[in-house]
Amino acid sequence: MEKMKEKLNWEETERGKLHNLVQELKGNICVFCRVRPLLGDEIQKYGSIQQLVISNESSLELGGDVEDLEQAGMIPKTIKQIFEVTGRLKEKGWEYTFQASFFEIYNEEIRDLLATKKNLKYEIKMTDSKGADMFVTNLKIETVTSELMIYNLMRRARKQRAVAETLCNERSSRSHSIFMLRITGTNSVTTESCCGILNLVYLAGSERIKESGSEGQRLTGAKAINKSLSNLGNVIMALAQKEPHVPYRNSKLTHLLQNCLDGNSKTLMFVNLNPKENSFNETFIVSDSEISVNYDHV
Repeated sequence: MEKMKEKLNWEETERGKLHNLVQELKGNICVFCRVRPLLGDEIQKYGSIQQLVISNESSLELGGDVEDLEQAGMIPKTIKQIFEVTGRLKEKGWEYTFQASFFEIYNEEIRDLLATKKNLKYEIKMTDSKGADMFVTNLKIETVTSELMIYNLMRRARKQRAVAETLCNERSSRSHSIFMLRITGTNSVTTESCCGILNLVYLAGSERIKESGSEGQRLTGAKAINKSLSNLGNVIMALAQKEPHVPYRNSKLTHLLQNCLDGNSKTLMFVNLNPKENSFNETFIVSDSEISVNYDHV
């Protein structure tokens, strides 16, 4: 019996290594496109468009009720799956702890969406000289033990998000938001341990300034958003072409996500599309030299 348990534990470890290898062979950075489902009054007004939906998932965090899986965004759906999987692994000796934080990058400044203290300075630092991990100074980190605790955390953070009305969107996101979850696991049977960080990033919308009617502070914010999105594209392009220098430090977003885009990390990017016909021109434009996708229409 003991030999059988040892064999099962060894096979479990090898399965994890092989799965990681397969993911690396597929590519560490993958891009998917999806059309979000209709929400609220849209269902009655644009009911026929529901047939166009190719995914039953909504936005990352600005979707419907987080406890309603039909309307919830990617964060609650991801969290639900994580707790389900870690729950099943208990019988194999694994115990996990979770630490969460939620913040945004607004006009190239980091703002803690869970902060209880004011006037704190937030800077991106490396944990060591090798840059093995990135962290944000003074960021509030909370230990969470259930899905409900994370849902409550999300509700608190949502109230602090930087949003503004434009001609294109009545609640246009004016910042990149990052939900960060540190997962630490230990196995009492095999004495193994693991630690990883999951970053779920909601990119701000790159609305066309002419059509959004942005002015003043909103115009400044729009320019900052477009610049950071361009820098993100430059970083991904440099990685794809295996260039010797990757411009991570050109923006707070790419600097913070450096370890998510490099090394053996895995990155999924979702291009979220609005299913309404009147959003088609803002969602998808094709010319001889350009394909443009608006990330804010989710």
